[in-house]
Amino acid sequence: IQMPIAAAIVIALGAPPTAVILYGIFDALVNAFSHANLRLPTRLERLLGLVVVTPHLHRVHHSPVWPETDSNFGATLPIWDRLFGTYRAKPPEALAEQGIGLNEIQDSQTWSLWWMLSIPFRSILRNAGQGSRKSLDAPTDLRVDP
Repeated sequence: IQMPIAAAIVIALGAPPTAVILYGIFDALVNAFSHANLRLPTRLERLLGLVVVTPHLHRVHHSPVWPETDSNFGATLPIWDRLFGTYRAKPPEALAEQGIGLNEIQDSQTWSLWWMLSIPFRSILRNAGQGSRKSLDAPTDLRVDP
């Protein structure tokens, strides 16, 4: 879905193919880096975090706790989260103790490919337009009916 839209924008803007390729490589490298299980020295973390999304910055997004899950969306550049107010800092000690993924969906069914692919189509997402985040009481709220 994303590729035809991105291609249309690139063509409309007349971006040089070399620039598009270089950005794609940079984006892929930063994305792999931001998802790495690394703990950088504090000074390096602070400096790199001004320019690219670091593992420390992005890990907050994968927190099991809301509203942390609704923060640090940036995949490459942290400037967007700072500009749009979705940036959230967390001390390294707290990140070391933090789990990954929502607690509500940690059962064996949620690890199936079918379950993951069906996420956008489930009824719980209908509540998103009601102006508040729906609280999920149990994993059964997320199960896909056969």
